[in-house]
Amino acid sequence: MTGSVDGSADVIESAGHRYWVPLPLDADPTETVASLRRRFDGTASESELEANLSVAQGTVTTLQAQAQDAFDQGIITCAAWVLTADPARIDIRATAVLRASVVEPGSTVDDCIRVVLGEQPQHGSPTVEPMETLSGDAWSIRYRPVVRVGAEDQVHQINTVLWTRLEDSIVFVMSAYADDLLQANEIGDRLDELASGMRGI
Repeated sequence: MTGSVDGSADVIESAGHRYWVPLPLDADPTETVASLRRRFDGTASESELEANLSVAQGTVTTLQAQAQDAFDQGIITCAAWVLTADPARIDIRATAVLRASVVEPGSTVDDCIRVVLGEQPQHGSPTVEPMETLSGDAWSIRYRPVVRVGAEDQVHQINTVLWTRLEDSIVFVMSAYADDLLQANEIGDRLDELASGMRGI
Protein backbone atom coordinates (compact mmCIF):
# COMPACT_ATOMS: atom_id res chain seq x y z
CA MET A 1 0.00 0.00 0.00
CA THR A 2 1.19 3.49 -0.79
CA GLY A 3 -0.56 6.65 0.27
CA SER A 4 0.59 10.20 -0.31
CA VAL A 5 -0.53 13.75 0.28
CA ASP A 6 0.82 17.03 -1.03
CA GLY A 7 2.11 18.96 1.95
CA SER A 8 3.22 22.58 2.09
CA ALA A 9 6.66 21.73 0.73
CA ASP A 10 7.00 18.00 0.29
CA VAL A 11 4.99 14.92 -0.45
CA ILE A 12 4.25 12.89 2.67
CA GLU A 13 4.25 9.24 1.75
CA SER A 14 3.77 5.90 3.44
CA ALA A 15 4.58 2.55 1.91
CA GLY A 16 4.85 -1.09 2.78
CA HIS A 17 2.05 -1.54 5.29
CA ARG A 18 -0.81 -3.44 3.70
CA TYR A 19 -3.26 -3.25 6.60
CA TRP A 20 -3.79 0.50 6.23
CA VAL A 21 -6.00 1.82 3.44
CA PRO A 22 -5.45 5.51 2.54
CA LEU A 23 -8.42 7.88 2.49
CA PRO A 24 -7.81 10.79 0.10
CA LEU A 25 -8.90 13.99 1.82
CA ASP A 26 -8.87 16.09 -1.35
CA ALA A 27 -11.37 13.90 -3.21
CA ASP A 28 -15.15 13.77 -3.10
CA PRO A 29 -16.16 11.15 -0.50
CA THR A 30 -18.37 9.42 -3.06
CA GLU A 31 -15.35 8.98 -5.33
CA THR A 32 -13.40 7.48 -2.44
CA VAL A 33 -16.22 5.04 -1.73
CA ALA A 34 -16.41 4.07 -5.42
CA SER A 35 -12.67 3.37 -5.44
CA LEU A 36 -12.91 1.26 -2.29
CA ARG A 37 -15.88 -0.62 -3.71
CA ARG A 38 -13.88 -1.54 -6.82
CA ARG A 39 -10.96 -2.67 -4.66
CA PHE A 40 -12.94 -4.80 -2.21
CA ASP A 41 -15.96 -5.86 -4.24
CA GLY A 42 -16.61 -9.58 -3.82
CA THR A 43 -14.41 -9.95 -0.74
CA ALA A 44 -17.26 -9.79 1.79
CA SER A 45 -21.02 -9.99 1.94
CA GLU A 46 -22.86 -7.04 0.43
CA SER A 47 -24.13 -5.92 3.85
CA GLU A 48 -20.65 -6.07 5.39
CA LEU A 49 -19.17 -4.19 2.44
CA GLU A 50 -21.84 -1.50 2.61
CA ALA A 51 -21.40 -1.06 6.36
CA ASN A 52 -17.64 -0.54 6.02
CA LEU A 53 -17.99 1.75 3.01
CA SER A 54 -20.44 3.84 5.03
CA VAL A 55 -17.85 4.14 7.82
CA ALA A 56 -15.17 5.18 5.33
CA GLN A 57 -17.40 7.78 3.69
CA GLY A 58 -18.46 9.18 7.05
CA THR A 59 -14.83 9.41 8.18
CA VAL A 60 -13.75 11.33 5.08
CA THR A 61 -16.76 13.64 5.27
CA THR A 62 -16.11 14.41 8.94
CA LEU A 63 -12.39 15.02 8.45
CA GLN A 64 -13.03 17.32 5.51
CA ALA A 65 -15.59 19.27 7.53
CA GLN A 66 -13.19 19.61 10.45
CA ALA A 67 -10.18 20.55 8.32
CA GLN A 68 -11.01 24.26 7.90
CA ASP A 69 -11.69 24.80 11.60
CA ALA A 70 -8.45 23.01 12.41
CA PHE A 71 -6.57 25.11 9.85
CA ASP A 72 -7.89 28.28 11.47
CA GLN A 73 -6.28 27.02 14.70
CA GLY A 74 -2.93 26.41 13.01
CA ILE A 75 -3.45 22.67 12.44
CA ILE A 76 -3.13 21.07 9.01
CA THR A 77 -4.81 17.72 8.41
CA CYS A 78 -2.29 15.98 6.16
CA ALA A 79 -3.54 12.43 5.60
CA ALA A 80 -5.81 9.68 6.87
CA TRP A 81 -6.03 5.90 6.70
CA VAL A 82 -8.37 3.19 7.94
CA LEU A 83 -7.03 0.01 9.50
CA THR A 84 -8.56 -3.17 8.13
CA ALA A 85 -8.21 -6.45 9.98
CA ASP A 86 -7.56 -8.35 6.76
CA PRO A 87 -5.74 -6.77 3.80
CA ALA A 88 -7.84 -8.84 1.39
CA ARG A 89 -11.18 -7.48 2.61
CA ILE A 90 -12.40 -4.27 4.17
CA ASP A 91 -13.06 -4.71 7.88
CA ILE A 92 -12.41 -1.34 9.49
CA ARG A 93 -11.01 -1.40 13.01
CA ALA A 94 -9.58 2.10 13.44
CA THR A 95 -8.73 5.38 11.73
CA ALA A 96 -5.33 7.06 11.73
CA VAL A 97 -5.00 10.78 11.07
CA LEU A 98 -1.76 12.69 10.49
CA ARG A 99 -1.78 16.36 11.43
CA ALA A 100 0.83 19.10 11.51
CA SER A 101 0.72 22.02 13.90
CA VAL A 102 2.77 24.97 15.05
CA VAL A 103 4.34 24.98 18.52
CA GLU A 104 5.74 27.81 20.57
CA PRO A 105 9.30 28.82 19.60
CA GLY A 106 11.74 27.34 22.08
CA SER A 107 9.55 24.31 22.80
CA THR A 108 11.34 21.12 23.79
CA VAL A 109 10.46 17.52 22.96
CA ASP A 110 9.14 17.11 26.51
CA ASP A 111 6.90 20.15 26.00
CA CYS A 112 5.50 18.58 22.83
CA ILE A 113 4.87 15.25 24.55
CA ARG A 114 2.99 17.03 27.34
CA VAL A 115 0.80 18.75 24.74
CA VAL A 116 0.03 15.38 23.12
CA LEU A 117 -0.94 13.88 26.48
CA GLY A 118 -3.18 16.82 27.32
CA GLU A 119 -4.81 17.46 30.67
CA GLN A 120 -7.62 14.92 30.55
CA PRO A 121 -7.71 12.44 33.46
CA GLN A 122 -5.84 9.25 32.60
CA HIS A 123 -5.80 5.68 33.78
CA GLY A 124 -2.28 4.57 34.65
CA SER A 125 0.91 6.04 33.24
CA PRO A 126 1.49 6.76 29.55
CA THR A 127 4.17 4.91 27.62
CA VAL A 128 6.60 7.03 25.62
CA GLU A 129 9.20 5.21 23.55
CA PRO A 130 11.61 6.46 20.89
CA MET A 131 11.32 4.87 17.47
CA GLU A 132 12.98 5.15 14.07
CA THR A 133 11.09 6.01 10.89
CA LEU A 134 12.03 6.82 7.31
CA SER A 135 11.39 10.46 8.28
CA GLY A 136 13.84 10.27 11.18
CA ASP A 137 13.45 9.85 14.90
CA ALA A 138 9.97 9.85 16.41
CA TRP A 139 8.20 8.95 19.65
CA SER A 140 5.52 6.31 20.08
CA ILE A 141 3.10 7.50 22.74
CA ARG A 142 0.22 5.52 24.21
CA TYR A 143 -2.08 6.75 26.93
CA ARG A 144 -5.48 5.89 28.35
CA PRO A 145 -7.86 8.78 28.95
CA VAL A 146 -10.84 8.33 31.24
CA VAL A 147 -13.89 9.23 29.16
CA ARG A 148 -17.40 9.93 30.42
CA VAL A 149 -19.87 7.91 28.33
CA GLY A 150 -23.46 8.33 29.41
CA ALA A 151 -23.58 7.71 33.14
CA GLU A 152 -20.28 5.88 33.44
CA ASP A 153 -16.57 6.46 33.10
CA GLN A 154 -14.77 4.37 30.49
CA VAL A 155 -11.08 3.89 29.79
CA HIS A 156 -10.07 4.28 26.15
CA GLN A 157 -6.62 4.36 24.54
CA ILE A 158 -5.04 6.88 22.19
CA ASN A 159 -2.08 5.62 20.18
CA THR A 160 0.13 8.37 18.82
CA VAL A 161 3.37 8.86 16.92
CA LEU A 162 5.09 12.24 17.29
CA TRP A 163 7.69 13.82 15.01
CA THR A 164 9.22 17.12 16.08
CA ARG A 165 10.74 19.77 13.79
CA LEU A 166 11.56 22.22 16.52
CA GLU A 167 13.92 24.27 14.38
CA ASP A 168 10.80 25.20 12.39
CA SER A 169 8.46 25.19 15.42
CA ILE A 170 6.37 22.42 13.83
CA VAL A 171 5.28 19.00 15.02
CA PHE A 172 3.56 16.15 13.18
CA VAL A 173 1.21 13.94 15.17
CA MET A 174 -0.37 10.74 13.86
CA SER A 175 -3.01 9.20 16.10
CA ALA A 176 -5.46 6.31 16.21
CA TYR A 177 -8.21 6.12 18.83
CA ALA A 178 -9.31 2.85 20.40
CA ASP A 179 -12.37 2.50 22.63
CA ASP A 180 -11.88 -1.28 22.93
CA LEU A 181 -8.89 -2.03 25.14
CA LEU A 182 -8.75 -5.60 23.83
CA GLN A 183 -7.73 -4.20 20.45
CA ALA A 184 -5.94 -1.06 21.61
CA ASN A 185 -2.36 -2.28 21.68
CA GLU A 186 -2.71 -4.16 18.39
CA ILE A 187 -3.91 -0.91 16.82
CA GLY A 188 -0.93 0.84 18.40
CA ASP A 189 1.47 -1.72 16.95
CA ARG A 190 -0.07 -1.31 13.50
CA LEU A 191 0.19 2.47 13.84
CA ASP A 192 3.89 2.20 14.69
CA GLU A 193 4.39 0.04 11.61
CA LEU A 194 2.64 2.62 9.45
CA ALA A 195 4.76 5.38 10.96
CA SER A 196 8.01 3.52 10.43
CA GLY A 197 7.49 3.71 6.65
CA MET A 198 6.56 7.39 6.56
CA ARG A 199 8.59 9.64 4.26
CA GLY A 200 8.51 13.38 3.73
CA ILE A 201 7.84 14.56 7.27
